[in-house]
Formats: sequence, C-alpha cells, structure tokens
Amino acid sequence: GARALAGMLSDNSTLTHLNLTTNNIGPNGARALAGMLSDNSTLTSLNLNANAIDDAGGDLDLCANNIDPDGARALAGMLSDNSTLTSLNLNANAIDDAGGAALADSLRTNSALTSLNLSGNYVGDAGSTALAGMLSDNSTLTKLDLSDNRFGVAGATAFADSLRTNSTLTSLNLSHNDISDAGVTSFADALHTNSTLTYLGLYSDNITDFIQNNKFWELTKINARTNSREGARRQKIILRIKWMVNAEDEDEAGAQYEAAIALALEEIGSLPEPEHRRELFHTLLGSTGRGKDVAASV
Repeated sequence: GARALAGMLSDNSTLTHLNLTTNNIGPNGARALAGMLSDNSTLTSLNLNANAIDDAGGDLDLCANNIDPDGARALAGMLSDNSTLTSLNLNANAIDDAGGAALADSLRTNSALTSLNLSGNYVGDAGSTALAGMLSDNSTLTKLDLSDNRFGVAGATAFADSLRTNSTLTSLNLSHNDISDAGVTSFADALHTNSTLTYLGLYSDNITDFIQNNKFWELTKINARTNSREGARRQKIILRIKWMVNAEDEDEAGAQYEAAIALALEEIGSLPEPEHRRELFHTLLGSTGRGKDVAASV
C-alpha cells in the first residue's frame, strides 16, 4: 500500500499534506516514501508517527520510530534534495551526535524546512554544536526543538553564539539538558544583539539564579513586541543599564555603576532621537538610591 502510494505521489502535483499515523507501514514502505520525497515537489507536511519504521528503513522517519544515526544520515540526504518539506518531527529516535551532525550539514543548504523537532534524541555537545553552527548558514529555519537531550554548557554556548548572527529563528527549545547557570548566562549576552528570537526554552533542574531573575525572558519579550531591529536594540540598552544600576549584589555594586556609565557613554551616539537619550539618562540617574550614587559619580 505504501509503495503504491509513493509511486502515485512521485508524479502528483497537488497534494500538500499527508497523515499516515499508525498504519504499520514498516521499513519497505518507509524506503519507498523516502524515494518519493526526492522527486515530489509539492508535499509540505508528512506525518509517519508510530509506524514501526526501524533502522533498516531509516531513509524516512518521524516521531518514535527508533532509528539510529545511519537512518538520520539517510534522512539528511533526502533533505539535501527536497525543496518543499517545511516541518519535520524526529522526536525520540536515538539519532545521537552523529545523526545531529548529519542533519546539520544538510540544513546548511536546505532552503525549505522551517520547523525541526529533535527532542529526546541523545544529542550531546558535538551534535548540538554542529546544529548551532548550521544556524549561521541557514536562513529558513524558524523553530528548533532540542529539549531532553544530553548536551551541556559547550552546546548551549554554541547556540548562544549562533544567535548573534542568525536573523530567522524565532523559537529555540533547549529545556532539560545539562546546561547549568553558566550556559544560560551566555544567552543573556547574545540576546542583547539578537532581535528575532521570541521564545527560548531553558527549563532545567540545574538552572537556578538566572532563571529566577527572568532576565532572558525580558529580552525575548522585547523581540516579540518590537517591530524594528533598532527599536529592540534601544530597549535592550535601557534594560541593561537598569539591571546594572539596580544590581542586587552589594559587593558588585561599584563595578556595576561604572559599567552602567561606560555603556551609556558608549551607546549615546547610537540614539539620535532626543527622547531616547533622555530615557537612557533617566534610567542611569534614576530615583533609586543606587541611581543617585551613579549620578554623583558622573
């Protein structure tokens, strides 16, 4: 049945969505569908969830099909040729670092896929770093889910670095990895320059202080509500100065005051509108006790 369907779809020019969930397609049907995707130029959504596709039929897979890195490599080869598939769910397929790296290579040139779910795939630092590097070249992916994997600070830092240059990704979910506070801090720095990411998932039991401060949530909210890159940048400058002036750590207060002044002097020339400059200095020299201390030191 699947092979006959694949043969028909190779020539079909109208069908765009196909749901084959829980149909016991098996490896042979999966291989046939994989070959079809290399020829078909109209299908944009294909759901093969729960179809008993094992590693022998790994040319095409979706959620919970238990393929290995070899299957992911075959799928990556298909993505290199396919120009219409826009959403791919590979949740819970044990592709690990090798599979993640193979998909990353194919997505450097793929210009159609906009959503990729790789959650629950044993991807570690090597695979996550490769996927993060891919974001520097890919300009179509808008949603990436790598939650419930196995990477740590190195992978998180690589993603943070990629956000400094990527201008298309709007949703990134890295929850339930071994990121820790150190990895989260790198995102705060990156989000000061990124103006497109509106959701960043970093939920994890080993992330404490920074999550409680909710700083990165404030930065993504600015991206979500601001229509221009320059507008987002201006709001983030003001927010950074506000954080420095109101530093909670008394031991760091003096250094934070000086950093706030330095940032204001550095950025004042990038704010041509008088009201924006007034907002900056109002934040720097605000009515709080610490703000008055800053004012006295200027």
